[in-house]
Amino acid sequence: MKEFLKSLVWVDYFYMVFTDPRKLAAALMRESRSLPIGFVIPACVSIMDILAISLLGSQTPFFYIKITYGWILFFMLLVFQNILIGSLVDTAGQVLGHQGNIKNVINIMNYALFPRVLLLPAILIFSVFNFAPVFFYVLFSMALFAWSAAIVVQGLSEMHSAGLARAAAVFFMPFVLIGSVAFFAMVLTVVSIFGYFTA
Repeated sequence: MKEFLKSLVWVDYFYMVFTDPRKLAAALMRESRSLPIGFVIPACVSIMDILAISLLGSQTPFFYIKITYGWILFFMLLVFQNILIGSLVDTAGQVLGHQGNIKNVINIMNYALFPRVLLLPAILIFSVFNFAPVFFYVLFSMALFAWSAAIVVQGLSEMHSAGLARAAAVFFMPFVLIGSVAFFAMVLTVVSIFGYFTA
């Protein structure tokens, strides 16, 4: 790993996130030592997100807790989220007949988070001028999620040698499943609560 870091090959991965996600996916599949470096990205993204949110309001002494304990918690949740969604995406790929490789899926998803580091400088501009920073925080968050999703879809397309439409189906299938389960669970909960109070 020490030699891998000294070689600076990993710098190309961050460059390819913005320029060529397909080439990035191919490089990540070839280099097994890229996985530990990938987990540095959620750590960077989590601190950037916390700082971006902090720009939206006035700060109290709680800010120092947010950038220490809050950062560790956010990092752990982000890693757990990637592992969970990566597992579901890998399972969806296997259901559609592709060979499973959860390590590569999680690795691609980690690197796909990297564009979210741009959220802080983008929000900083609107926060300095006090020009609807909350609105632009939501807007840029959605745009960066779409960018990350596009990177993952292209990575899955390269990994499975499939078309973009099929790769998108693999990626979004878990979200549709989770959304459907959450919707029906919410409906059943509301019906149960209503029944309890009207009985």
